[in-house]
Amino acid sequence: MFVLWFSWYAFNAGPAMLAGGTDEGLIGRIAAYTTMCAASSGTTYLLLSVTLKKKIPEPCDLANGILAGLVCSTSACSITEPALGIVVGSVGGLITLLVSKLMLHLKIDDVVDAVAVHLGCGLWSALSGPFFAGTRKGDMEICGIFTGCATGWKMLGSNILITFLTIVYVTAIIAPVCFLLSKCRILRIGLESEKSGVDLVEFHGSAYNNELQSYRQTRFINSSKAPSPRKSRRSQKKPQSSVIEIVDNNHSNGEVKDVGAIAIE
Repeated sequence: MFVLWFSWYAFNAGPAMLAGGTDEGLIGRIAAYTTMCAASSGTTYLLLSVTLKKKIPEPCDLANGILAGLVCSTSACSITEPALGIVVGSVGGLITLLVSKLMLHLKIDDVVDAVAVHLGCGLWSALSGPFFAGTRKGDMEICGIFTGCATGWKMLGSNILITFLTIVYVTAIIAPVCFLLSKCRILRIGLESEKSGVDLVEFHGSAYNNELQSYRQTRFINSSKAPSPRKSRRSQKKPQSSVIEIVDNNHSNGEVKDVGAIAIE
């Protein structure tokens, strides 16, 4: 996560360096704005997750919140003051949580919250500039709706139009590809693999093992009976059972202890 965060400084500030602008403090302000967005979004998302879901803090929640803040920072990083990154990032953390809950309500499978982080916060990133922009580039002043400038409304309309056209363009390209993959029955994994978990089928280890607590891992006893991840869902009339052995590594002397086995239908 921190490697990605560090790389985002080059992602946001790099174009300003290549442009060769005369504003010596621009790169520093972009880096500070990126930091504010990421930190505030990660904190907001983690606190809301703990409060609303009534669970203990999890690293995945913090990582998703930080990534959401980085996405929020991208669009308007060169025209927004660093302090306002706290507001933009906090709103981004809230948007991520709301979109994530919406995906669960609609029963859409998105285990890594990609839609919440990249679509939800991507849209907010495009709209945050017209609201919070406030800078001067040469003789041109760029300001937003909340920073006392009437041109913010024009910027908002332009950003909404560009965002809409981008969604239409991407949908027009990706939708036929997904349709062809679906017809070829390779768009989704097989039903048995879906029930067992792709982490177990392809990597023979559990990515999210909340039921067995920390420091435990699962692995297939007989990997030859593991379901094929690309097997067609329609061709699986009667899924076979996959036996999973549960081992506990939580011992001070490093000893691995067998605690049982379960079968997944």
